[in-house]
This record gives sequence, structure tokens and C-alpha cells, in this order.
Amino acid sequence: MEKNQLAFYEAVQQLDITRRALNEACEAYHISFEQFVLMKRIAVAGGIRPTQLSEDLHISRAAVSRKLTQLYYSNYLAKERSGVNEDQRVVIISLTPTGEIVVKKLDHFYQAKLARLKNPIEEVQATAKILEVLSQGI
Repeated sequence: MEKNQLAFYEAVQQLDITRRALNEACEAYHISFEQFVLMKRIAVAGGIRPTQLSEDLHISRAAVSRKLTQLYYSNYLAKERSGVNEDQRVVIISLTPTGEIVVKKLDHFYQAKLARLKNPIEEVQATAKILEVLSQGI
């Protein structure tokens, strides 16, 4: 069990180091990596409701709302209310031109980082497997 615990702690440390590196790239734009992920999802969708973001990314609605508000005030997002005959409470979030530039720059940066990894998906899956095995023993 001692060897498994050490592997667990090392895997968590690697994930934390990776998280910090991802956040560092975003700091230049005063956003977190989580906010970048939201922006990337909005870019892919071309416009989306906040509740859909919450469901798709498995993030609480309150957390999504806080993150979107910060992005909105940074001029990275635009909000559009639904039409006259529709429910005015429904809001569609889309990227502003500034937001699109930020997503493109960060996406390019992350793609370059991923290209250096041997196989990032396999590495993440291997780490997740270690965590799964160890969580069963705890």
C-alpha cells in the first residue's frame, strides 16, 4: 500500500503542476484556465445558454454564472436576450471579437504544449487509473 500511496501523491502533484501551468498562460488575459474552457466551449458552439454550459461541463450554475460575469466585464463575452415573443430570461452567450482573439491565442499556445507530450490522452488516463485504484483502497 505504501508504494500505491506514493504513486497517488506523485500523480496528484503532477496534476497540480499541470493545473498551475495551464493557469499561468491565462493570467496574461486575467482569466483562469476554467474560464478559458468556458470560452472555448462558447466558441465551438457559436453561442450557448449558461445552463447548457453548466450541464455540458458539469459545473454548478452558480460557478458558471460567476465565471461568465467576470468574462463579460472583461469584454470577452456578449449577452443576447431571446426575441420579443420568447422568454426574455433566456440569454445566449457568445464571444466578442476580443474574446475570439484570446481563445485563438491560448488555443494555439495549448496546442503547442500538447504537441510536446508523447500522448497526452494516455498520460491523463494512466493518472486517472492510478487515482481510481487508490481511491478504492482508501
